[in-house]
Order: sequence, then structure tokens, then C-alpha cells
Amino acid sequence: MIHLVKNTLLIVLLSASVAVGASTVSVEVDTQRAGGDYTNYPTNSPRQCANDCARDRRCLAFDFSRHDRRCWLKSYVPGARFNRDVVSGVKNMNGPANDGNARWVSNMRIEKDTQRAFGDYTNFVVSGPQACARSCSRDSRCLAFDYGRSDRRCWLKNTVPAARYNRDVISGVKEWHPHRKVRRKIDARVETAQGILRMQGYHPGPSDGVAGYKTRLALKQFQRDNGLPVSGTLDDATYKLLLKYAEGRVEN
Repeated sequence: MIHLVKNTLLIVLLSASVAVGASTVSVEVDTQRAGGDYTNYPTNSPRQCANDCARDRRCLAFDFSRHDRRCWLKSYVPGARFNRDVVSGVKNMNGPANDGNARWVSNMRIEKDTQRAFGDYTNFVVSGPQACARSCSRDSRCLAFDYGRSDRRCWLKNTVPAARYNRDVISGVKEWHPHRKVRRKIDARVETAQGILRMQGYHPGPSDGVAGYKTRLALKQFQRDNGLPVSGTLDDATYKLLLKYAEGRVEN
């Protein structure tokens, strides 16, 4: 039986994106970024909250509270913490952001007090988090990293795992391909679907916005499990049902 998102224990950074104009907002389920609020108001869904953040030049991150359906827009990017009642998001722009907890090295967004466990394909000792970020930036396999402050060890990852609060770790996520020098072009709907599929227990591969072989297999299984036409493509009916799961509006 597929579990509802509200029962999941992990979030996936960049697992869902809402694109508006030149900005996208990466949506993180079961995550709170406390602080930095400049306004809050009731709204229907985290997707609407993400859309509002994408349109507002002041907004660099948001929190959406599930229990009172309230959106909190933020003027900087606070550290991520696990919170089952909250959906959060961070704006990804075409260059470095002027935010609080997040910093930029090359094409990497770095966040302190954050760990993304698992997905490691190599690790080594480095001089500091910036050296770790540069190593990830230069490696085409690397999509994220963790840097341990206590042992000065860099962990490169070929996926973007869930973010968790950890005071000993500095993490980072690749925002665009270094060889292009521009933000990577992705299909926001596919990236959203990949994150929700993973949170529902499927295996769509990395959240890269590309409907590859693993993503198509995961879509077929999701469609089969939910009585939809089995095509392996992200049609409107499949996408709408995935969003319902993400917002906790599907009952077992």
C-alpha cells in the first residue's frame, strides 16, 4: 500500500520545482526553515505558496504549514530542519543568491547545519567546505555533497538526498552544469513527479527533471497501482494525482 506523504520521514531537496519566469522554487516535504519571515497569510496549498515566492523578488524561501494551511515567505534561506507538518522551499535563481544561511561556490548552493545522508560515491579529506564544493562542481557525477566539520571529510553524492538538520555538517547542491556556465534546463513537472514518486516508495532515479528509463518505470508502476492507463509518461491525470499525494489529499 502506498503511504501518504504525511507519513514519510525524509524530505528530498530539489525533488519538486515550481517555475515562474526566470526563477524556480525547489519544494522540500517534511522540512521547516524557521526564521526570516517578512509576511504570512492563509493559502490553499504548498504549490500556491511556492508560486507566490517565485513571483516575489524579496522571497528567497518559504514554509507552508499543513495544519493551518498558512504560507510564510522569507527574505533569506534559513537552515533546514525536519518537521512533519511543514513543506518548505528555496528559490533557485540564475546566479548567486544574497541569502542568510546559504552561500555560493561556483555553481553550488551551500547550506550550513544541514546533512544529506546517503547517495555517496566517494569521500576524502579536504581543507574546508569550499574545497568540497569545488570538487563537486568539477565532477559531472556529483549532484550534492556533505562536509563533516569534525573530520574535515568531503562526501560526494550522485543523488540529492533528503536534507536534515546537523550542526556538524555543511551540505551543498549543484544548481547548474559547470560546463555550460548556465542553469541546467529541466522539466519542472518531471522533477516534481520524481520527488513525489520517491516519497511514495517508488524508484524514479535522480531528481533531474529528465524522464529517463527509471522514471518511466516508476510512472508505470504508479499508474498501475492507481488504476490509471499505464503509459510511463507524465500525462495530466498522472501529474494531478501525484500532486494530490504530495498535498496529503489521497486516502488509503
